[in-house]
Amino acid sequence: MISASHAAVPVDFRAAGNIGAHAEQASYILSISDCTDLTSVEFSSATAVETRAPSEATRVAGSGTACEYSYTITGDARYAPQVTLQFRDGTSQFHSENFLVEDNPPQLDFTSVSLQLVGGRQYLITRLEALDDVD
Repeated sequence: MISASHAAVPVDFRAAGNIGAHAEQASYILSISDCTDLTSVEFSSATAVETRAPSEATRVAGSGTACEYSYTITGDARYAPQVTLQFRDGTSQFHSENFLVEDNPPQLDFTSVSLQLVGGRQYLITRLEALDDVD
C-alpha cells in the first residue's frame, strides 16, 4: 500500500544466510534505495511488530540515500518478511516477500573460459550456466 502523495521507494529483502527447512529462524537484510524521508520502519511477523528508527539503519557505501536493516524472524512466518515504511509526509509503503527452502542445491556449469584484451588490459572471462529448481 502506497499513499498517493509519496512515490514508491524501491525496497528489497535478501537472505542474510542459509534458509533451512529445519531452522527456527531466518535472517534478512532489508535494502531501501532512499531513506532520506523515513521516520520509521515497522517489521511485522505473525506475533509482533518491531519499529526501528532511521538512525538504526546501516548506510550503503557509495550511496547518499540508500540504507539497510538487519532483521531476524522466528516461527511460522520466518520465510515471509514484511515491512511498512513510514515517511515524513505521513504516508506509508508496505512491502513483503516470500522465500522458499530449496530441496536441491543449484547446479553451476562452466560453459566457457577465455582471455580478452580490453583497452590494453587482459581480462579473464568466465561464463556460467545456473540451474535451480526454486527460482
